[in-house]
Amino acid sequence: MDKKLINRLIFVFLLSIAMTMIMTFAVTLSNIGFSNIFFYKWLLAWLIACSIAIPVSLLLSPFIQKIADKITKKIN
Repeated sequence: MDKKLINRLIFVFLLSIAMTMIMTFAVTLSNIGFSNIFFYKWLLAWLIACSIAIPVSLLLSPFIQKIADKITKKIN
């Protein structure tokens, strides 16, 4: 397997995990505050968000990269 492809897969996987963890933490905290069910609700929300974010990121990242390349090409 190509090293560049493996790098992209690892990057998307780690970024999806980190972003969904932070975002679901903030949203869960704002919705229910710290309570005795906070960590259960947060982890449940994170698992759902992460299971959506990883495949969506894998599918969209090549297209988003092309858009970013076009935008930065126009700037230079």
